[in-house]
Amino acid sequence: NDAIIKSTQMICPSEEELKVIHNRVICPVDQCGKLFSNPSAMKMHLAKVHQITSGLSHSQIYDPRHSSHKKGLLKRYYYCPVNECPRSLANNRPFNRFSQVKQHYLTIHAEKKYHCTNCSKSFGMADVCKRHQQLCGKLFQCGTCQKQFNKYALLMHLKRTSHQMRNTMENSKYP
Repeated sequence: NDAIIKSTQMICPSEEELKVIHNRVICPVDQCGKLFSNPSAMKMHLAKVHQITSGLSHSQIYDPRHSSHKKGLLKRYYYCPVNECPRSLANNRPFNRFSQVKQHYLTIHAEKKYHCTNCSKSFGMADVCKRHQQLCGKLFQCGTCQKQFNKYALLMHLKRTSHQMRNTMENSKYP
């Protein structure tokens, strides 16, 4: 009976490593060559199209530093590289996955180079800006009192007043 040795690894990726956005991942299967916007989409493609769920080394898909190991053998903790951040190594509040520290860094610390065309907000990630723009400036109506709110204010209003949401949320642009 071999004893399973559990160990932990504390990783603090560099800011440069966190800034890299993989938006052109190529399927490694011969004769396929399909492009994907992220490694997770390619992994889904491998499973559904090529019926490959194992056998490929993770380094063909992911940075090997961040690939998963067999459960129970190695526990990795990821820290934000910004020293003043509450999620830095000094504050000992780690993330469990590399993707979480990357999303945190891009959302909180990275340059906000994506701008909403409707308001003055800026974002560190294009997909977050796109999602914001889909709701920015839209009003939704309470089904009980007929008052209009933005989406988040409506949800809070419904929670506080126990009013009901309409079956279809009508929306309109701010005046």
